[in-house]
Amino acid sequence: MSFFDEPGVRASGFMWAPPVDRVVPAVWPVTDVVFRGPRTLIAVESVRCWPDGLSLAVTVLTRDREPPESLVPHPRDPAPVTPGLDLGLRYADGRKATTLDRLNPVRTRAFTDDLALYPSAATRGPRHLRQTVDVRPLPPAGPVLFVVRWPANGLPESSATLPGDQLHALAQRAVELGD
Repeated sequence: MSFFDEPGVRASGFMWAPPVDRVVPAVWPVTDVVFRGPRTLIAVESVRCWPDGLSLAVTVLTRDREPPESLVPHPRDPAPVTPGLDLGLRYADGRKATTLDRLNPVRTRAFTDDLALYPSAATRGPRHLRQTVDVRPLPPAGPVLFVVRWPANGLPESSATLPGDQLHALAQRAVELGD
């Protein structure tokens, strides 16, 4: 059974963004290769740890094909941007989010504890896509499974594991602007 066989529902139309104007995040400077083939490389370059979420710097490099337009559809989009590269996370406690998840039409004014992925800054060229994927909430202790697949281009489901406990601990080291 594929990680992507059971799409969920995106938590809400309320979009989380890191508090870039009042916090300096702690950074986990690691390059975890999620998939490496003769024509494509997908990696998590680094993770910025905020008090209540993460920002994953994800890179897609291709030798002979266009990269996807975006890794994560906007939360208000009812469907993924295009069928293509799928991305997902699963926390140790079982919470899961993917780029195939559909928007919950009930909007809330507060965040829930549901895992959610949000699009952020991206740069794209003829053979690369570098995009920040914001994630909320912070992971609990245990492994964070990061999964990708790109069936239209023959890339199988591949994954890397990030250390949730270390990321959560790093978030406690983020520095907030004083009053």
